[in-house]
Amino acid sequence: MKLQIDQIKEYLKNGQHQRALFLAKNLFDQNPENITAIRTLGFCQMLLDQNELSIQQYLKVKENLPDDFDAINNLGVLYFKVENFKEAIEHNQKAKELNPKSYFPYINMAMCFMKMRKFLEARLEFERALELSNLEKNTNLNIQYMECLLANKDIDELRNFYLQNQKKYFDVDMFYFISDLKEITQEISIESIEKKLNNLDQIKDRNKKVQIESGILFGLARIYEKNGKKEKADRCYLDANEKILSIQRYNLLSEQKTITNIINNYKKIENVEINDQQKGRGLIFITGMPRSGTTLTESILSSQKNVFSGGEMNIFNQKLLELYKSDNLDIEAIEEAGNDLKNKYQFLLRDQKFFIDKLPKNYLHIGFLLKIFPAAKVIHVQRNEWDNAISLFKQRYIKNVPFSSSFFTIAVQMANKNHIVDFWKKTLLSKITDNFKVINYEDLVNEEHKISQEIIDFSGVDGQYDEEKRKDHFSNTASISQVTSGVHRKSIKSEQFSSFKGKFEEDLRNQSEYWINQTTS
Repeated sequence: MKLQIDQIKEYLKNGQHQRALFLAKNLFDQNPENITAIRTLGFCQMLLDQNELSIQQYLKVKENLPDDFDAINNLGVLYFKVENFKEAIEHNQKAKELNPKSYFPYINMAMCFMKMRKFLEARLEFERALELSNLEKNTNLNIQYMECLLANKDIDELRNFYLQNQKKYFDVDMFYFISDLKEITQEISIESIEKKLNNLDQIKDRNKKVQIESGILFGLARIYEKNGKKEKADRCYLDANEKILSIQRYNLLSEQKTITNIINNYKKIENVEINDQQKGRGLIFITGMPRSGTTLTESILSSQKNVFSGGEMNIFNQKLLELYKSDNLDIEAIEEAGNDLKNKYQFLLRDQKFFIDKLPKNYLHIGFLLKIFPAAKVIHVQRNEWDNAISLFKQRYIKNVPFSSSFFTIAVQMANKNHIVDFWKKTLLSKITDNFKVINYEDLVNEEHKISQEIIDFSGVDGQYDEEKRKDHFSNTASISQVTSGVHRKSIKSEQFSSFKGKFEEDLRNQSEYWINQTTS
Protein backbone atom coordinates (compact mmCIF):
# COMPACT_ATOMS: atom_id res chain seq x y z
CA MET A 1 0.00 0.00 0.00
CA LYS A 2 2.86 2.39 0.82
CA LEU A 3 4.13 2.30 -2.77
CA GLN A 4 0.65 3.12 -4.09
CA ILE A 5 0.21 5.98 -1.61
CA ASP A 6 3.63 7.39 -2.54
CA GLN A 7 2.75 7.26 -6.24
CA ILE A 8 -0.58 9.00 -5.60
CA LYS A 9 1.24 11.73 -3.66
CA GLU A 10 3.68 12.17 -6.54
CA TYR A 11 0.83 12.54 -9.04
CA LEU A 12 -0.88 15.08 -6.79
CA LYS A 13 2.35 17.02 -6.37
CA ASN A 14 2.66 17.28 -10.16
CA GLY A 15 -0.98 18.29 -10.62
CA GLN A 16 -1.92 14.96 -12.25
CA HIS A 17 -5.18 14.65 -10.36
CA GLN A 18 -6.94 12.26 -12.74
CA ARG A 19 -4.08 9.78 -12.53
CA ALA A 20 -4.05 10.11 -8.77
CA LEU A 21 -7.80 9.40 -8.68
CA PHE A 22 -7.39 6.32 -10.88
CA LEU A 23 -4.80 4.86 -8.48
CA ALA A 24 -6.86 5.88 -5.45
CA LYS A 25 -9.87 3.99 -6.82
CA ASN A 26 -7.75 0.89 -7.35
CA LEU A 27 -6.36 1.21 -3.84
CA PHE A 28 -9.87 1.51 -2.42
CA ASP A 29 -11.16 -1.46 -4.44
CA GLN A 30 -8.38 -3.58 -3.00
CA ASN A 31 -8.85 -2.25 0.56
CA PRO A 32 -12.49 -1.09 0.90
CA GLU A 33 -12.40 -1.10 4.71
CA ASN A 34 -9.01 0.57 5.12
CA ILE A 35 -9.28 4.12 6.50
CA THR A 36 -6.19 5.32 4.64
CA ALA A 37 -7.58 4.04 1.33
CA ILE A 38 -10.98 5.63 2.02
CA ARG A 39 -9.40 8.93 3.04
CA THR A 40 -7.11 8.97 -0.02
CA LEU A 41 -9.99 8.36 -2.41
CA GLY A 42 -12.07 11.08 -0.75
CA PHE A 43 -9.24 13.58 -1.01
CA CYS A 44 -8.65 12.88 -4.72
CA GLN A 45 -12.37 13.19 -5.41
CA MET A 46 -12.45 16.52 -3.56
CA LEU A 47 -9.62 17.92 -5.68
CA LEU A 48 -11.59 17.07 -8.82
CA ASP A 49 -14.82 18.61 -7.46
CA GLN A 50 -16.51 15.23 -7.16
CA ASN A 51 -17.94 16.65 -3.99
CA GLU A 52 -20.90 14.36 -3.29
CA LEU A 53 -18.71 11.28 -3.75
CA SER A 54 -16.00 12.77 -1.58
CA ILE A 55 -18.53 13.47 1.18
CA GLN A 56 -19.47 9.79 1.25
CA GLN A 57 -15.84 8.76 1.75
CA TYR A 58 -15.18 11.26 4.53
CA LEU A 59 -18.40 10.25 6.29
CA LYS A 60 -17.00 6.72 6.42
CA VAL A 61 -13.83 8.08 8.00
CA LYS A 62 -15.91 10.09 10.48
CA GLU A 63 -17.97 7.01 11.36
CA ASN A 64 -14.81 5.16 12.38
CA LEU A 65 -12.90 8.18 13.74
CA PRO A 66 -15.49 10.72 14.96
CA ASP A 67 -12.82 13.17 16.13
CA ASP A 68 -10.61 13.01 13.06
CA PHE A 69 -9.74 16.65 12.30
CA ASP A 70 -8.87 16.04 8.65
CA ALA A 71 -12.21 14.37 7.93
CA ILE A 72 -14.28 16.91 9.88
CA ASN A 73 -12.50 19.90 8.34
CA ASN A 74 -12.81 18.57 4.79
CA LEU A 75 -16.49 17.80 5.33
CA GLY A 76 -16.91 21.45 6.30
CA VAL A 77 -15.33 22.45 2.98
CA LEU A 78 -17.34 19.95 0.96
CA TYR A 79 -20.71 20.77 2.49
CA PHE A 80 -20.07 24.43 1.65
CA LYS A 81 -19.31 23.49 -1.95
CA VAL A 82 -22.59 21.59 -2.30
CA GLU A 83 -24.40 24.52 -0.61
CA ASN A 84 -25.42 22.55 2.49
CA PHE A 85 -24.55 25.45 4.77
CA LYS A 86 -26.11 24.01 7.93
CA GLU A 87 -23.84 20.95 7.82
CA ALA A 88 -20.88 23.08 6.76
CA ILE A 89 -21.22 25.31 9.83
CA GLU A 90 -21.60 22.35 12.19
CA HIS A 91 -18.47 20.65 10.83
CA ASN A 92 -16.46 23.89 10.79
CA GLN A 93 -17.31 24.49 14.44
CA LYS A 94 -16.30 20.94 15.37
CA ALA A 95 -13.04 21.29 13.42
CA LYS A 96 -12.22 24.51 15.32
CA GLU A 97 -12.75 22.69 18.60
CA LEU A 98 -10.60 19.74 17.54
CA ASN A 99 -7.69 21.88 16.39
CA PRO A 100 -7.94 25.50 17.57
CA LYS A 101 -4.51 26.30 16.07
CA SER A 102 -5.45 25.43 12.49
CA TYR A 103 -6.60 28.36 10.39
CA PHE A 104 -8.47 26.26 7.82
CA PRO A 105 -11.79 25.89 9.67
CA TYR A 106 -11.82 29.63 10.37
CA ILE A 107 -11.62 30.30 6.63
CA ASN A 108 -14.41 27.82 5.99
CA MET A 109 -16.60 29.35 8.69
CA ALA A 110 -15.96 32.85 7.34
CA MET A 111 -17.09 31.75 3.88
CA CYS A 112 -20.34 30.42 5.36
CA PHE A 113 -20.94 33.73 7.13
CA MET A 114 -20.28 35.60 3.87
CA LYS A 115 -22.93 33.50 2.14
CA MET A 116 -25.30 34.22 5.02
CA ARG A 117 -24.43 37.93 4.60
CA LYS A 118 -23.15 38.09 8.19
CA PHE A 119 -20.21 40.21 7.14
CA LEU A 120 -18.98 41.31 10.57
CA GLU A 121 -18.89 37.70 11.84
CA ALA A 122 -17.08 36.70 8.65
CA ARG A 123 -14.47 39.39 9.22
CA LEU A 124 -13.70 38.11 12.71
CA GLU A 125 -13.23 34.58 11.39
CA PHE A 126 -10.96 35.74 8.55
CA GLU A 127 -8.86 37.83 10.92
CA ARG A 128 -8.41 34.84 13.24
CA ALA A 129 -7.39 32.76 10.21
CA LEU A 130 -4.83 35.38 9.20
CA GLU A 131 -3.47 35.48 12.73
CA LEU A 132 -3.11 31.69 12.92
CA SER A 133 -1.50 31.51 9.46
CA ASN A 134 1.19 33.93 10.66
CA LEU A 135 0.36 36.07 7.63
CA GLU A 136 2.06 33.59 5.29
CA LYS A 137 1.42 34.11 1.58
CA ASN A 138 -2.03 32.71 0.90
CA THR A 139 -3.68 34.28 -2.12
CA ASN A 140 -7.11 32.73 -1.62
CA LEU A 141 -7.30 33.77 2.02
CA ASN A 142 -6.10 37.29 1.21
CA ILE A 143 -8.62 37.76 -1.60
CA GLN A 144 -11.47 36.42 0.54
CA TYR A 145 -10.51 38.77 3.37
CA MET A 146 -10.37 41.71 0.94
CA GLU A 147 -13.86 40.84 -0.33
CA CYS A 148 -15.02 40.74 3.28
CA LEU A 149 -13.52 44.18 4.00
CA LEU A 150 -15.32 45.51 0.93
CA ALA A 151 -18.57 43.97 2.15
CA ASN A 152 -17.99 45.70 5.50
CA LYS A 153 -17.28 48.96 3.60
CA ASP A 154 -13.91 49.34 5.29
CA ILE A 155 -11.91 50.77 2.38
CA ASP A 156 -9.24 52.16 4.71
CA GLU A 157 -8.39 48.74 6.12
CA LEU A 158 -8.58 47.23 2.62
CA ARG A 159 -6.07 49.81 1.40
CA ASN A 160 -3.74 49.19 4.37
CA PHE A 161 -3.96 45.42 4.00
CA TYR A 162 -3.12 45.53 0.30
CA LEU A 163 -0.27 48.02 0.63
CA GLN A 164 1.28 46.09 3.53
CA ASN A 165 1.22 42.88 1.53
CA GLN A 166 2.54 44.60 -1.59
CA LYS A 167 5.65 45.63 0.34
CA LYS A 168 6.39 41.94 0.97
CA TYR A 169 5.52 40.51 -2.46
CA PHE A 170 3.54 41.18 -5.61
CA ASP A 171 0.40 39.08 -5.94
CA VAL A 172 -1.32 39.37 -9.33
CA ASP A 173 -4.76 38.34 -8.06
CA MET A 174 -4.66 40.89 -5.25
CA PHE A 175 -3.57 43.54 -7.74
CA TYR A 176 -6.41 42.71 -10.12
CA PHE A 177 -8.88 42.82 -7.22
CA ILE A 178 -7.94 46.38 -6.21
CA SER A 179 -7.44 47.65 -9.77
CA ASP A 180 -11.11 48.75 -9.88
CA LEU A 181 -10.72 50.79 -6.67
CA LYS A 182 -9.18 54.18 -7.46
CA GLU A 183 -8.83 54.95 -3.75
CA ILE A 184 -6.09 52.30 -3.67
CA THR A 185 -4.57 52.36 -7.16
CA GLN A 186 -3.67 56.04 -6.79
CA GLU A 187 -1.24 55.00 -4.06
CA ILE A 188 0.70 52.36 -6.00
CA SER A 189 3.43 52.70 -8.63
CA ILE A 190 1.91 51.84 -11.99
CA GLU A 191 5.38 51.94 -13.58
CA SER A 192 6.58 49.18 -11.27
CA ILE A 193 3.58 47.05 -12.27
CA GLU A 194 4.26 47.67 -15.98
CA LYS A 195 7.86 46.50 -15.57
CA LYS A 196 6.69 43.15 -14.22
CA LEU A 197 5.37 42.26 -17.69
CA ASN A 198 8.97 42.21 -18.93
CA ASN A 199 10.14 39.80 -16.24
CA LEU A 200 7.94 36.77 -16.86
CA ASP A 201 10.13 34.79 -19.28
CA GLN A 202 11.49 32.65 -16.46
CA ILE A 203 8.00 31.17 -15.86
CA LYS A 204 7.91 27.91 -17.80
CA ASP A 205 4.41 26.77 -16.86
CA ARG A 206 2.22 28.14 -19.67
CA ASN A 207 -1.02 28.31 -17.70
CA LYS A 208 0.65 30.03 -14.76
CA LYS A 209 2.31 32.55 -17.06
CA VAL A 210 -1.02 33.35 -18.76
CA GLN A 211 -2.69 33.75 -15.38
CA ILE A 212 -0.08 36.28 -14.24
CA GLU A 213 0.14 38.17 -17.56
CA SER A 214 -3.62 38.44 -17.93
CA GLY A 215 -4.03 39.63 -14.34
CA ILE A 216 -1.46 42.39 -14.81
CA LEU A 217 -2.87 43.43 -18.20
CA PHE A 218 -6.50 43.48 -17.07
CA GLY A 219 -5.56 45.37 -13.92
CA LEU A 220 -3.57 47.94 -15.87
CA ALA A 221 -6.41 48.27 -18.39
CA ARG A 222 -8.85 49.17 -15.63
CA ILE A 223 -6.46 51.75 -14.20
CA TYR A 224 -5.66 53.27 -17.62
CA GLU A 225 -9.38 53.48 -18.40
CA LYS A 226 -10.19 55.30 -15.16
CA ASN A 227 -7.32 57.71 -15.89
CA GLY A 228 -8.63 58.48 -19.37
CA LYS A 229 -5.93 56.54 -21.26
CA LYS A 230 -8.39 54.72 -23.53
CA GLU A 231 -5.96 53.51 -26.20
CA LYS A 232 -3.57 51.98 -23.66
CA ALA A 233 -6.51 50.37 -21.88
CA ASP A 234 -7.88 48.82 -25.09
CA ARG A 235 -4.46 47.45 -26.01
CA CYS A 236 -4.17 45.78 -22.63
CA TYR A 237 -7.67 44.28 -22.89
CA LEU A 238 -6.88 42.87 -26.34
CA ASP A 239 -3.50 41.46 -25.28
CA ALA A 240 -4.93 39.92 -22.10
CA ASN A 241 -7.79 38.21 -23.92
CA GLU A 242 -5.47 36.93 -26.64
CA LYS A 243 -3.34 35.25 -23.98
CA ILE A 244 -6.32 33.76 -22.15
CA LEU A 245 -7.76 32.52 -25.44
CA SER A 246 -4.61 30.43 -25.95
CA ILE A 247 -5.57 28.25 -22.95
CA GLN A 248 -9.35 28.75 -22.80
CA ARG A 249 -11.64 26.06 -24.18
CA TYR A 250 -15.26 26.62 -25.25
CA ASN A 251 -17.20 23.67 -26.64
CA LEU A 252 -19.66 25.01 -29.21
CA LEU A 253 -21.27 21.66 -29.95
CA SER A 254 -21.76 20.80 -26.29
CA GLU A 255 -23.69 24.02 -25.62
CA GLN A 256 -25.92 23.50 -28.67
CA LYS A 257 -26.64 19.91 -27.64
CA THR A 258 -27.54 21.01 -24.13
CA ILE A 259 -30.06 23.58 -25.39
CA THR A 260 -31.63 21.07 -27.77
CA ASN A 261 -31.95 18.54 -24.92
CA ILE A 262 -33.56 21.13 -22.66
CA ILE A 263 -36.22 22.06 -25.22
CA ASN A 264 -36.98 18.43 -26.09
CA ASN A 265 -37.22 17.44 -22.43
CA TYR A 266 -39.48 20.36 -21.58
CA LYS A 267 -41.92 19.42 -24.35
CA LYS A 268 -42.32 15.99 -22.70
CA ILE A 269 -43.55 17.47 -19.41
CA GLU A 270 -45.02 20.75 -20.63
CA ASN A 271 -48.57 19.81 -19.68
CA VAL A 272 -47.70 18.16 -16.36
CA GLU A 273 -48.69 20.10 -13.23
CA ILE A 274 -47.30 19.49 -9.75
CA ASN A 275 -49.78 19.22 -6.87
CA ASP A 276 -48.55 22.18 -4.81
CA GLN A 277 -49.21 25.26 -6.95
CA GLN A 278 -48.07 27.53 -4.10
CA LYS A 279 -44.59 26.02 -4.10
CA GLY A 280 -41.88 28.62 -4.61
CA ARG A 281 -43.83 31.55 -3.18
CA GLY A 282 -41.26 34.21 -2.25
CA LEU A 283 -38.59 32.70 -4.51
CA ILE A 284 -37.17 35.07 -7.15
CA PHE A 285 -34.87 33.96 -9.95
CA ILE A 286 -32.86 36.60 -11.83
CA THR A 287 -31.39 35.39 -15.12
CA GLY A 288 -29.50 36.80 -18.09
CA MET A 289 -26.11 36.84 -19.75
CA PRO A 290 -23.22 37.62 -17.40
CA ARG A 291 -22.67 41.40 -17.34
CA SER A 292 -26.20 42.08 -18.58
CA GLY A 293 -27.49 43.81 -15.44
CA THR A 294 -28.44 40.83 -13.27
CA THR A 295 -26.44 42.10 -10.28
CA LEU A 296 -27.97 45.57 -10.62
CA THR A 297 -31.43 43.98 -10.65
CA GLU A 298 -30.51 41.88 -7.62
CA SER A 299 -29.42 45.00 -5.72
CA ILE A 300 -32.76 46.71 -6.42
CA LEU A 301 -34.64 43.86 -4.76
CA SER A 302 -32.18 43.00 -1.99
CA SER A 303 -32.35 46.58 -0.68
CA GLN A 304 -35.96 45.93 0.34
CA LYS A 305 -37.11 44.61 3.72
CA ASN A 306 -37.72 40.87 4.02
CA VAL A 307 -35.57 40.08 0.96
CA PHE A 308 -32.47 37.90 1.24
CA SER A 309 -30.10 37.50 -1.67
CA GLY A 310 -28.46 34.09 -1.90
CA GLY A 311 -26.27 35.23 -4.78
CA GLU A 312 -25.50 32.57 -7.35
CA MET A 313 -26.75 29.13 -6.24
CA ASN A 314 -25.05 26.76 -8.66
CA ILE A 315 -25.74 23.20 -7.45
CA PHE A 316 -29.36 23.26 -8.63
CA ASN A 317 -28.16 24.29 -12.10
CA GLN A 318 -25.61 21.46 -12.14
CA LYS A 319 -28.22 18.89 -11.12
CA LEU A 320 -30.63 20.02 -13.82
CA LEU A 321 -27.93 19.86 -16.50
CA GLU A 322 -27.19 16.28 -15.47
CA LEU A 323 -30.88 15.35 -15.53
CA TYR A 324 -31.32 16.72 -19.06
CA LYS A 325 -28.92 14.05 -20.34
CA SER A 326 -31.46 11.35 -19.49
CA ASP A 327 -33.71 9.93 -22.20
CA ASN A 328 -36.45 9.32 -19.61
CA LEU A 329 -36.61 12.58 -17.72
CA ASP A 330 -39.71 12.83 -15.53
CA ILE A 331 -41.19 15.53 -13.34
CA GLU A 332 -40.39 13.61 -10.14
CA ALA A 333 -36.63 13.80 -10.78
CA ILE A 334 -36.88 17.53 -11.46
CA GLU A 335 -39.01 18.03 -8.35
CA GLU A 336 -36.41 16.24 -6.21
CA ALA A 337 -33.73 18.66 -7.38
CA GLY A 338 -36.10 21.52 -6.62
CA ASN A 339 -36.74 20.24 -3.09
CA ASP A 340 -32.99 20.17 -2.50
CA LEU A 341 -32.73 23.84 -3.53
CA LYS A 342 -35.72 24.71 -1.33
CA ASN A 343 -34.05 23.17 1.73
CA LYS A 344 -30.88 25.16 1.07
CA TYR A 345 -32.51 28.52 0.57
CA GLN A 346 -34.83 28.07 3.56
CA PHE A 347 -31.77 27.74 5.82
CA LEU A 348 -30.33 31.00 4.43
CA LEU A 349 -33.71 32.76 4.42
CA ARG A 350 -34.20 32.54 8.20
CA ASP A 351 -37.09 34.89 9.11
CA GLN A 352 -37.18 36.77 5.83
CA LYS A 353 -39.92 36.34 3.23
CA PHE A 354 -38.23 36.56 -0.17
CA PHE A 355 -35.16 34.74 -1.49
CA ILE A 356 -33.17 35.72 -4.60
CA ASP A 357 -31.24 33.18 -6.67
CA LYS A 358 -29.17 35.24 -9.10
CA LEU A 359 -27.40 32.63 -11.20
CA PRO A 360 -27.35 34.23 -14.67
CA LYS A 361 -27.34 30.94 -16.55
CA ASN A 362 -30.64 29.88 -15.03
CA TYR A 363 -32.06 31.29 -18.27
CA LEU A 364 -31.53 27.74 -19.52
CA HIS A 365 -34.10 26.44 -17.05
CA ILE A 366 -36.84 29.10 -16.98
CA GLY A 367 -39.63 26.74 -18.01
CA PHE A 368 -38.50 24.09 -15.57
CA LEU A 369 -38.14 26.65 -12.77
CA LEU A 370 -41.78 27.66 -13.15
CA LYS A 371 -42.84 24.04 -13.51
CA ILE A 372 -41.16 23.04 -10.21
CA PHE A 373 -41.92 26.32 -8.41
CA PRO A 374 -45.27 27.50 -9.85
CA ALA A 375 -45.51 30.45 -7.45
CA ALA A 376 -41.94 31.68 -8.02
CA LYS A 377 -41.02 34.80 -10.00
CA VAL A 378 -38.50 34.79 -12.85
CA ILE A 379 -36.91 38.00 -14.11
CA HIS A 380 -34.84 37.84 -17.28
CA VAL A 381 -32.55 40.78 -18.02
CA GLN A 382 -31.74 41.63 -21.64
CA ARG A 383 -29.05 44.03 -22.79
CA ASN A 384 -27.85 45.37 -26.13
CA GLU A 385 -25.69 42.52 -27.45
CA TRP A 386 -22.70 44.64 -28.43
CA ASP A 387 -22.62 46.55 -25.14
CA ASN A 388 -22.93 43.26 -23.29
CA ALA A 389 -20.12 41.75 -25.37
CA ILE A 390 -17.76 44.63 -24.58
CA SER A 391 -18.51 44.33 -20.87
CA LEU A 392 -17.74 40.60 -20.96
CA PHE A 393 -14.55 41.14 -22.96
CA LYS A 394 -13.28 43.57 -20.31
CA GLN A 395 -13.49 41.04 -17.47
CA ARG A 396 -10.77 38.59 -16.50
CA TYR A 397 -12.74 35.38 -16.82
CA ILE A 398 -10.47 32.37 -17.32
CA LYS A 399 -12.52 29.32 -16.31
CA ASN A 400 -15.96 30.38 -15.09
CA VAL A 401 -17.02 32.14 -18.33
CA PRO A 402 -15.11 30.18 -20.99
CA PHE A 403 -16.42 32.17 -23.96
CA SER A 404 -15.53 35.70 -22.85
CA SER A 405 -12.10 36.17 -24.45
CA SER A 406 -13.25 36.31 -28.06
CA PHE A 407 -15.98 38.37 -29.68
CA PHE A 408 -16.71 35.35 -31.89
CA THR A 409 -17.44 32.99 -28.99
CA ILE A 410 -19.37 35.72 -27.16
CA ALA A 411 -21.55 36.15 -30.28
CA VAL A 412 -22.17 32.41 -30.50
CA GLN A 413 -23.08 32.17 -26.82
CA MET A 414 -25.44 35.14 -27.11
CA ALA A 415 -27.23 33.59 -30.07
CA ASN A 416 -27.57 30.36 -28.10
CA LYS A 417 -28.97 32.25 -25.14
CA ASN A 418 -31.38 34.19 -27.36
CA HIS A 419 -32.69 30.97 -28.87
CA ILE A 420 -33.54 29.28 -25.57
CA VAL A 421 -34.97 32.49 -24.07
CA ASP A 422 -37.10 33.07 -27.20
CA PHE A 423 -38.42 29.53 -26.74
CA TRP A 424 -39.40 30.31 -23.15
CA LYS A 425 -41.03 33.58 -24.19
CA LYS A 426 -43.15 31.93 -26.86
CA THR A 427 -44.05 29.03 -24.58
CA LEU A 428 -44.66 30.86 -21.31
CA LEU A 429 -45.34 34.59 -21.64
CA SER A 430 -48.85 34.16 -23.02
CA LYS A 431 -49.75 31.87 -20.09
CA ILE A 432 -47.99 33.14 -16.99
CA THR A 433 -47.31 36.86 -17.26
CA ASP A 434 -47.66 37.15 -13.47
CA ASN A 435 -44.56 34.98 -12.93
CA PHE A 436 -42.22 35.71 -15.84
CA LYS A 437 -40.96 39.19 -16.67
CA VAL A 438 -38.40 40.35 -19.25
CA ILE A 439 -36.68 43.69 -18.64
CA ASN A 440 -34.26 45.65 -20.79
CA TYR A 441 -31.09 46.95 -19.16
CA GLU A 442 -31.31 50.12 -21.27
CA ASP A 443 -34.82 50.84 -19.97
CA LEU A 444 -33.64 50.28 -16.41
CA VAL A 445 -30.77 52.71 -16.83
CA ASN A 446 -32.81 55.38 -18.64
CA GLU A 447 -35.83 55.14 -16.33
CA GLU A 448 -34.19 53.95 -13.15
CA HIS A 449 -36.91 54.69 -10.61
CA LYS A 450 -39.85 53.66 -12.80
CA ILE A 451 -38.43 50.29 -13.91
CA SER A 452 -36.96 49.56 -10.47
CA GLN A 453 -40.37 50.02 -8.89
CA GLU A 454 -41.92 47.79 -11.55
CA ILE A 455 -39.39 45.07 -10.65
CA ILE A 456 -40.23 45.41 -6.94
CA ASP A 457 -43.99 45.30 -7.59
CA PHE A 458 -43.73 42.34 -9.97
CA SER A 459 -41.79 40.36 -7.37
CA GLY A 460 -44.56 40.82 -4.83
CA VAL A 461 -42.33 42.77 -2.47
CA ASP A 462 -44.07 45.51 -0.51
CA GLY A 463 -41.68 48.43 -0.74
CA GLN A 464 -40.50 51.57 -2.50
CA TYR A 465 -37.29 51.87 -4.51
CA ASP A 466 -34.47 53.64 -2.68
CA GLU A 467 -31.29 54.30 -4.65
CA GLU A 468 -29.12 54.87 -1.58
CA LYS A 469 -30.18 51.56 -0.02
CA ARG A 470 -29.48 49.84 -3.34
CA LYS A 471 -25.88 51.05 -3.24
CA ASP A 472 -25.39 49.24 0.07
CA HIS A 473 -25.80 45.86 -1.62
CA PHE A 474 -22.65 43.74 -1.70
CA SER A 475 -21.99 41.20 -4.44
CA ASN A 476 -18.77 39.23 -4.82
CA THR A 477 -19.18 39.11 -8.59
CA ALA A 478 -17.41 41.20 -11.21
CA SER A 479 -20.22 43.78 -10.90
CA ILE A 480 -19.18 45.37 -7.58
CA SER A 481 -18.34 48.81 -8.96
CA GLN A 482 -21.65 49.11 -10.81
CA VAL A 483 -23.68 48.35 -7.70
CA THR A 484 -21.80 50.66 -5.35
CA SER A 485 -21.93 53.58 -7.80
CA GLY A 486 -24.99 55.28 -9.22
CA VAL A 487 -26.85 53.82 -12.18
CA HIS A 488 -25.19 55.39 -15.21
CA ARG A 489 -25.59 55.48 -18.99
CA LYS A 490 -21.94 55.47 -20.05
CA SER A 491 -22.03 51.76 -20.96
CA ILE A 492 -24.90 52.22 -23.43
CA LYS A 493 -24.04 52.37 -27.15
CA SER A 494 -20.34 52.08 -26.46
CA GLU A 495 -17.92 52.93 -29.27
CA GLN A 496 -15.14 50.85 -27.71
CA PHE A 497 -13.58 48.12 -29.90
CA SER A 498 -15.72 49.38 -32.80
CA SER A 499 -13.49 47.70 -35.41
CA PHE A 500 -14.74 44.33 -34.11
CA LYS A 501 -18.43 45.23 -34.11
CA GLY A 502 -19.27 44.35 -37.72
CA LYS A 503 -17.75 40.86 -37.49
CA PHE A 504 -19.42 40.31 -34.12
CA GLU A 505 -22.85 41.16 -35.56
CA GLU A 506 -22.21 38.86 -38.53
CA ASP A 507 -21.25 35.98 -36.22
CA LEU A 508 -24.34 36.65 -34.10
CA ARG A 509 -26.56 36.49 -37.20
CA ASN A 510 -24.90 33.31 -38.46
CA GLN A 511 -25.43 31.47 -35.19
CA SER A 512 -29.01 32.77 -34.97
CA GLU A 513 -29.63 31.43 -38.48
CA TYR A 514 -28.24 28.08 -37.37
CA TRP A 515 -31.01 27.88 -34.76
CA ILE A 516 -33.68 29.01 -37.24
CA ASN A 517 -32.59 26.23 -39.60
CA GLN A 518 -32.64 23.69 -36.77
CA THR A 519 -36.16 24.73 -35.81
CA THR A 520 -37.57 24.57 -39.34
CA SER A 521 -35.77 21.39 -40.45
